[in-house]
Amino acid sequence: MANRSVFPTDIDTFIEHYDIQSSDVDNVKRFQELKLKSVLTTVEQTELENLTIQLRDKIFTPEDFNKLQDCITNLEIFFRDNVEGHINTKKVEIDTAQTDAINTVQSTKDQALIDIENKKQNVISYLDGTDAGQLRNDIGVMGDLTTTNQTSLVNALNEVKTGIPTTADNLQDTVNKVMMTIAERNKLTNIADNATNYSHSATHPASMITEDSNRRFVADAEKIAWNNKLDSSNYNATDVLNKIKTVDGSGSGLDADTIDGLERQLIPEMTQLSSSSFQSTQLKGGMYTNLGDGLLDHDGAQKFTDWWHVIVLQHQGGDGSGAQIIIPYADNTDPNAGIYWRTSFLNFWSGWILMGKVEGNQTNLIDNMIYGSLL
Repeated sequence: MANRSVFPTDIDTFIEHYDIQSSDVDNVKRFQELKLKSVLTTVEQTELENLTIQLRDKIFTPEDFNKLQDCITNLEIFFRDNVEGHINTKKVEIDTAQTDAINTVQSTKDQALIDIENKKQNVISYLDGTDAGQLRNDIGVMGDLTTTNQTSLVNALNEVKTGIPTTADNLQDTVNKVMMTIAERNKLTNIADNATNYSHSATHPASMITEDSNRRFVADAEKIAWNNKLDSSNYNATDVLNKIKTVDGSGSGLDADTIDGLERQLIPEMTQLSSSSFQSTQLKGGMYTNLGDGLLDHDGAQKFTDWWHVIVLQHQGGDGSGAQIIIPYADNTDPNAGIYWRTSFLNFWSGWILMGKVEGNQTNLIDNMIYGSLL
């Protein structure tokens, strides 16, 4: 299949799409109705082609999506064949330049350190051959002093002498030795031997224990109550069912998933509806009655007046598909009153189709059941 994208030779262009407006709804419904037909007449085919052109910027077609896919594919191929290789080449160039720069700086630094060390050794060797050098070796290196003043040995010794404490007030406690006051020494001296020996009692009364949320006392009555309770493993489904049966019935508040095996949504309902709410509400399967204001068509036109019943058939998926049958009251005098039916697909309803007329309290079926006439 031909590639719909012109990239990278040229830049792709796309149709700009817009939201469907209220004025487009009828055309969209008609378009959908024609698209769902398996066979179209010549007139319907022409109508479908005109609607396709008219709604071109409102409907995203498979061709639009295919062109977008082709564009994305061409972009991926271009990136793989032209961009990734260029990026990798540049990465190698950057890594090489970075490595060369690091090596150059490291080599220059190492050489500078070697030169400095050589010059220092030359100076030391020269001094060692003189009286000054011998004195230096006897005294040591001034830079190794830990005193603040390192300008001379005299100043360093004076600094050390000044820092030596001369009274107990200037001494500092250590991990193993702590200074003691006279009052503290007198207190210890006056303590009798074995006065601090403590003998812990073997038992304590419960009243002296403080309870908290994680530690509580248990009374004998509570232990008896717990021991008399039935273990969950011994309480089976039959026990639960028997308990439920004791409260089952009207007003019990029990909510069953099924009634006689039927799901709730499959149980018919009997609710009164106005003609307008009947048109706008997606109904569950069941039976409904009208409030007496007649029947409206899907376009809002009055089909007939007075009362009617309706049987609603709902598709199991609940997707808005199904069928409805309208049955008027037997005494309805409106000449248009009759039995009508219609079907829906995804909430798009057909028009009402007449099945039978109400004439003199009698409902006469249309001859040969002509279902194809939309009324």
